[in-house]
Amino acid sequence: MCLGVLIPAFDIVESEWRSIWRAAKLGKTGVKDGAEGGFVITGTGTRLDYQDAISQPGFMTGVLNPVISRLLAFPIPTVAALNGHTFAGGYLLALACDYRVMTSGKAWACFNEIHFGAPLPPAFAALIRVKVGHSHPALMRKTVLEGHRFTPKELLEAGIVDAVVDGGNEKVLERAIAIATAMGGNARGGAWGLIKKEIYREALQMCGDNTRQIMPEEDHNFTKAHIARL
Repeated sequence: MCLGVLIPAFDIVESEWRSIWRAAKLGKTGVKDGAEGGFVITGTGTRLDYQDAISQPGFMTGVLNPVISRLLAFPIPTVAALNGHTFAGGYLLALACDYRVMTSGKAWACFNEIHFGAPLPPAFAALIRVKVGHSHPALMRKTVLEGHRFTPKELLEAGIVDAVVDGGNEKVLERAIAIATAMGGNARGGAWGLIKKEIYREALQMCGDNTRQIMPEEDHNFTKAHIARL
């Protein structure tokens, strides 16, 4: 999955859906005959390199956050087809989708930032809060403070993924498309994206926050200087 191609893909799909939806509304055919639709994304096996990402000025606020925002407010159902390991930024994009399908094979999902000393950017933290849930503190702790590698079975039991499929990429995609098709009718009224904007308001606001992330070394130096003044 290449981040660079997602925004143009979003534009094409949304433009086509809106054209069909508007035509249905103007034709006064009613909601039942409006535009259905779904969007499936999957990975290519190329990981998002953290050091490379933070070395690019504005990567988080200018590249990753806009993709997350678009997924969180997309007007038709989105499904992530997880055909292998899903770590860090890849896991974040999967959570930004409405539904997730994962292979039952060798695959983990993990926010491993804790293991290499990377703090969670505001948008990351807000999205994890809303998707993993405030009501599951133990799951939240296990996810971000322990960097646990969740198996497909664990993710299904926790309600993080919606289906676990035996087989490779083809079977995972097949199930993801089936879910997108089944849920696509809910987009006919045009409210799918609007409702998501409300329930994910905090995460969307954080995606637009350009506050620079404080790194561990900076935090250490600041705290050390503060203690020295006491």
